[in-house]
Formats: sequence, structure tokens, C-alpha cells
Amino acid sequence: MLLGKAQNLPPATVAVYQCLALRFSFGTKGINTQGHMPRLDGLRGVAIILVMFFHLVFFQPACRVDHLFHHFTKYGWTGVDLFFILSGFLITGILLDSKGAPNYFRNFYVRRCLRILPLYYAFVLGLIFLYPLAGAHFRAERDTLVANQPWLWTHTVNWLVTKTGDFTSKSTLGTGGFWSLAIEEQYYLM
Repeated sequence: MLLGKAQNLPPATVAVYQCLALRFSFGTKGINTQGHMPRLDGLRGVAIILVMFFHLVFFQPACRVDHLFHHFTKYGWTGVDLFFILSGFLITGILLDSKGAPNYFRNFYVRRCLRILPLYYAFVLGLIFLYPLAGAHFRAERDTLVANQPWLWTHTVNWLVTKTGDFTSKSTLGTGGFWSLAIEEQYYLM
């Protein structure tokens, strides 16, 4: 199906199509009419669990099972890598599927912007307006937020994290975690 389209294309393009043939190897049970692949939801679930274990497991191992579990959670960062792989796979598939349609590239960017930016900027605005109401107890965090606003507004938190080497104390309410969203937005610009 997809490989048939690739026969008259340059070798590099054929290689990309062959890699994306995985999208269609699931058969009709694994992909619905909107292009959703339910089997990838399982991989997303694994990625979520890995990241959650990495961030939420703070205990001293007491027995052998605890040591094994604790050792496993140290590799939770691989969940973020899995998210990036899935995102690149799905985005490439979306672009290839819509290639040839009128304004496909513009439509892709408009959909991405409408999906991510409103919620992101609503959260940033919420931080900016709610922190002053929190009182003097949160003064240091509020000052950090004010000082680092440009990084939040421009989706460059990953550069702030790189510059400071710190995910938490240089960003308010853990917004250092926005580094992955910043990388995704920068990926879209490439």
C-alpha cells in the first residue's frame, strides 16, 4: 500500500517510507479510520509510568525487591525518549499522509499551534496572575518567575535548564519540566 507509492521516489525517500510501513503493518484491527493506532497507546502508557516512577519514587530500599524496584526507577528518564520517538513517528506519518493536499504544511502548523499553545499560555498567564496573590510566603518563587518569564514565553525553557543546569530552583513550580515541550516546539520549527 504505502510501499507501492514509494517505487518511483529517491532511495532516501523509499527508506523513510519503508520505516513508516510499520504504521500499516498492524492490519485493519490495529488502525482505525482516523489513523489512530490503539497499540501505540500501550507504549504511551509505558512511557508515562517510566517518567512517573523516575520522579515520584523517593524511598530508601529496605529489602531485595525494593532494591530491584529502586534500580529500575533510575531508568525512568527513558520514558521521555520514548515520547520523543513516538512523537516523531506520528508527526512524520501525519506529514507524509497529508503531503500533496492543498496547504498541507500550513494546516499542520495551525493544528499543532491550536493544540498546544492555548493551554500552555493559559498556564503561564495563570502563574503570573496567581503568584502575586499567594502572598509573601512565595516571594522567592514569584521573583524567580518574574526573572525567568522570557524563557517561558518563548518556549526556550530547555535553554534555561541547559544554562543553569537546574530543573527546579531556577524555574517556578517545576516549569523546568517544560524543557521537553520547548524541544518539541523547536522541532516543529525545523
